[in-house]
Amino acid sequence: MSTSLDDSIVLITSGDTRKQGVTGTGFVIHQDGLRTYVLTCSHVVRDVGGSENVMADGLAAEIIAQGDEQDFDLTVLQVEGLSDRPTLKLSQFCQEGQFFVVIGFYLYGRNNPRMKQITGVIGQQSEIRSLKLRSSVDAWELGLDEENYLRPGYSGAPVIEQLSNRVMAVVTHQEGQSDRSEKGAAVSINALREVWVDMPSELLLDEPETAHLESEPSFNARGEEEFSATYVWKIIWIAFVLFIICIISLAFSYHFSSSRAWQDRFNLPWADGLIIEAARSIIYLACTSYLISVVFQTESLEVLGLSRTLSNYSRIVYLIRIFIIAVTILNVTVLVDYHLHSGPEGLANDPENTLKDEVTLKDTKGFEVYKLPYLCYLPYSFVNFIIVAGLTISVSLYAAVKDLVSLNDCRRALKRELKKFVEQSPNSRRNQKYCKEIEREFKRFCEDFIDKIGRYTNLFLCLAIVVSFEHSIGKHNLMPEAQALTGLGYLIFASVFLLILFGFLHYDNAFREAARSLFDIRCDDLDLFESQNGFIDFLKRVFRNYFGLYVGILVITLALVFSGISPIIGNALQGLTR
Repeated sequence: MSTSLDDSIVLITSGDTRKQGVTGTGFVIHQDGLRTYVLTCSHVVRDVGGSENVMADGLAAEIIAQGDEQDFDLTVLQVEGLSDRPTLKLSQFCQEGQFFVVIGFYLYGRNNPRMKQITGVIGQQSEIRSLKLRSSVDAWELGLDEENYLRPGYSGAPVIEQLSNRVMAVVTHQEGQSDRSEKGAAVSINALREVWVDMPSELLLDEPETAHLESEPSFNARGEEEFSATYVWKIIWIAFVLFIICIISLAFSYHFSSSRAWQDRFNLPWADGLIIEAARSIIYLACTSYLISVVFQTESLEVLGLSRTLSNYSRIVYLIRIFIIAVTILNVTVLVDYHLHSGPEGLANDPENTLKDEVTLKDTKGFEVYKLPYLCYLPYSFVNFIIVAGLTISVSLYAAVKDLVSLNDCRRALKRELKKFVEQSPNSRRNQKYCKEIEREFKRFCEDFIDKIGRYTNLFLCLAIVVSFEHSIGKHNLMPEAQALTGLGYLIFASVFLLILFGFLHYDNAFREAARSLFDIRCDDLDLFESQNGFIDFLKRVFRNYFGLYVGILVITLALVFSGISPIIGNALQGLTR
């Protein structure tokens, strides 16, 4: 089954041949054996010809619950089939400023429905009252990003919160008479409780975020916390097992293989090579476990196929998986060649090899002296340079691309909001209300950006520890070929930080757009805004928020100092042992 959210979206059509050009959208909210429950709008059912003609992905559907079109415009359909479709999780929490994704159908031509995803931000809140049901629910204005439009057919589409992948509301109509509208309206998912009296209780168990401050977490919240904790512990256990594999591999390489050439080459005058190699594994495994189970937990689950992915990120995940496969095949090929051929040849011809004149690679004893240690060392290399390094690079690269796309969406939403404020400002003259609104929207963008940057300060700290270890200590235990491969890994990691630097361009563009908007409506505090939100000031705020940046820089500095004095220490110890 696909993990894409698109699989949960259902095309609503008519069984009446006279209404073939009428479509709507629905989505799967519940499964009960062979029965599938689809949520759509009541006016969609009316448009396709009523309960006798409504079809869900070509299957006859039965109306289970139906609200009034004039208030709670929702209908629940039951379909015998579609059991392979995943259900979308629902959330009662929705607030102004949240970024959303809408996935729905529209007609391309007369009878050619197409699915398309559009993005935007939740706008103003209003209230819908039902005199019949004597209750009320929230409704929300939908503001769409540039080049995104609501079209006929989107009615009944889910409004999905980007971070949680949960449905907050249902699209009910677009604003304006055009076939392509930049605004629309949606009814809160809470209306489902009013319409479907006999709905399964677990569908809407989570509570609004404000209630969490005063009460125990809901079942869904506790379930997510338990899953997160379980995932962390699983990663820790897997890391422990991988570490045991590394230790066994190192023990055979350094001691049980009894290769004096290997020990002379990789045992340093001031440290046992096995201890240094074990320290490398501890650092690699600890950093990777922390990054994929805590910092980038969501991204690691999506890359590994353990969690659903929003459709606008599904292509990125697909490309990342191809990247993982391609790089893994390449690295495995290089590692196998290195451990079977290049490594043993390098060790046999090493100028520091005291057995070079006594035992050659082609001798009968050559296998035991030169090849056997490398064969024992292969599991260690596979764990650290294939599994650990490959997974860390892939997950962090996906996270960087994903955040860059999200940041671009935020900037576009900000630009749209700024344009609206400028247009609404009377005569484009000083209006403190709109000046404050522009500053508030820009501040929200900055907070979101700084929050995203925070994750990469952890990545920077981990990479600083790894690079510092390799540069000051670890490089002494690696042949030149292995050092070259390690350097290649650093270059791939650099692409992640290049993407982050590219993200700063979005900040600069957003800053210029906000300053231009303040200038257009002639705000008095434009100079103060520019002095407080310039690029240098933004970097200062980032450093103030994340202490890990200072720690990472300190670690690299200490490593550079140590790498300068370690040869002196080594020479002194060699002199003492002579």
